[in-house]
Amino acid sequence: MCIRDSFNCYHEEQKLSLLFCGAILILLTSSLIFSAVEKWRVNEALYFVAVTFTTIGFGDVVPKNLWGKLLVIVFALGSLAFKFYMLVLFQRNSTKKHYMKKAWMVSKDPAEIVPPWEIGKDLSLIHI
Repeated sequence: MCIRDSFNCYHEEQKLSLLFCGAILILLTSSLIFSAVEKWRVNEALYFVAVTFTTIGFGDVVPKNLWGKLLVIVFALGSLAFKFYMLVLFQRNSTKKHYMKKAWMVSKDPAEIVPPWEIGKDLSLIHI
């Protein structure tokens, strides 16, 4: 069970790394799309996308045409969902690592360690 849990933690770390690379790819791709739609230079579009992605929204660079405005709505909502998913994975990963570290400090026997997310899944874990 401990090997599987440490694998799950490792697997979620890989997910976080892939999501971080995905965020960079989304920023670069979106800046190229915005530069084409709004006829901006690439550095202006990258600045706009980064400010929008981080939900800062200075307002000094704004889309002018209809397609740019619609695209920024879709991009802003998608980036919020993307960041929320990243935060959920980060929180889940850090909670599992913290619990596993505390469990190893209390007991070195892997058979005794039952993570809280596993309780209730298998009724054989309940000892009467």
